Amino acid sequence: MSKTYPSDFNDPTIWEKVPIKDWSHFETECEKLQAPADRQFIFRGQSSSEYNLTTSLLRSFDSNSNVELEAYEDSMILEFEKFYYHHTNIRFPKPKTKIFPDIREYKLNLLSVMQHYGAPTRLQDWTYSPYIALFFAMDGANKDTPFCVYALDINLIEMLYYIKYEEAFKANYSDSPFKDLKDFTFDDVDGHIPFVYHWEPSLANERLRVQQGLFLVPSVAGVSITWILSRLKEELPHISTIGKKFIFNPDQMSSLWKKMNFLNLTHESIYPGMEGFCKALKISQYDNHRVEKVLSNRHDDPVLQWILERHTK
Repeated sequence: MSKTYPSDFNDPTIWEKVPIKDWSHFETECEKLQAPADRQFIFRGQSSSEYNLTTSLLRSFDSNSNVELEAYEDSMILEFEKFYYHHTNIRFPKPKTKIFPDIREYKLNLLSVMQHYGAPTRLQDWTYSPYIALFFAMDGANKDTPFCVYALDINLIEMLYYIKYEEAFKANYSDSPFKDLKDFTFDDVDGHIPFVYHWEPSLANERLRVQQGLFLVPSVAGVSITWILSRLKEELPHISTIGKKFIFNPDQMSSLWKKMNFLNLTHESIYPGMEGFCKALKISQYDNHRVEKVLSNRHDDPVLQWILERHTK
């Protein structure tokens, strides 16, 4: 039986909140994060500053659902293994041994492909670029809701886990086949302390490379990443925050999109191919003068002239 953890927990105190005034302010704040050489920040944009850090697998079920997410995930992985080769040329050789790091890496690689094509998984998308994170925050935001970018000091987080749990790990599991905290990722062991770590697939797709992407992996499928991070902070009270939360007002959207476009951070550069081109069309509407110029040059097209007339009313 899977252990039960709160899935809808939210704790705003683990982040240092930074209201962003404008693009220059955001750049300055990002530059501050680059100073310590021993720190590595990763970033995630969210379309609402009120959203919890939850995975797509967790969001797929109501918080009161009795579904055991680990079992559900295992079932998806098994079915994917059976049939995925009919739909792609990607191949993931099965591990030749039962060494846990090999099994973990194999399953995570499968999950990364599943996530890429829309399956709900425990993986959560992050990026090494704060500007790409901002792109994704704005892409799903609306005109009434503040959006945000999270900056997580992943080196600090993983160091704290190993310092705090290394002794307990050695004492309780010295005779087990587990050699590393990460080996608990797909094994529901009594006394398992939930944690998160960063991971990059061995076979990254084009989109992940362009987006400077990586994943946060929670060791437990049925718990929010926010709850895991909050628990770590509770057990190490001398740690004030684990990262920053940059909060943007929705009225900044137009100026930010124009700045992004100037830096070529567009849908066409973030999403290679036709998908990116079509997604980019909506952003071009922020520049009304550009729309009018394009339409006015098409004097011989009555449909576009009708659009122009409606647009300029």
